[in-house]
Amino acid sequence: MSFVSATMSVCTTPGDTDPTVTLLSAGTCTINADQAGDANYSAAPQVAASFNVTTPTPTPTPTPTPTPTPVRDLTVQGGPQATKYKISWDEPSGGAPVTGYRITVEQIKLRKIILRKILASSQTSIKLSRKFLLRHTFRTRGDVINRNLRYRVTLEALNGDSASRIRSKTFLLRIR
Repeated sequence: MSFVSATMSVCTTPGDTDPTVTLLSAGTCTINADQAGDANYSAAPQVAASFNVTTPTPTPTPTPTPTPTPVRDLTVQGGPQATKYKISWDEPSGGAPVTGYRITVEQIKLRKIILRKILASSQTSIKLSRKFLLRHTFRTRGDVINRNLRYRVTLEALNGDSASRIRSKTFLLRIR
């Protein structure tokens, strides 16, 4: 059996027993199938099969989400004996719009995450109490291994899936 394209501008075939069809352009592709006869059988009548070829719709390339610039002036208010700590920052200037902030507070020596939270884009500060920090640092009072606890605050400005460079500050909490 052989397969031959009748519409060479739309599709082509190798022209032999290989049924591979190569699509070239939009339009109607017609393939003629022929089967020769032999000493015992007559040749089969030619059979034509047609199908429509359309041009695919291009898939748009996704535009990467722009990255916001880092936050400015990350500060921690409250000394080693404070009962409350205020972490504040200024919004990034320029760059992509900010859709939120990711804040992380970590106890450095224990490498323990005390707080990881996504904040609204309108929020430019957060307050943490001494009690909150200590309660989330140690499970029991017997866990206290050092009277001076150093914490790291990291903050990223977010725009969808994209995040700015990290800004970080450290602060000290002294156990009485």
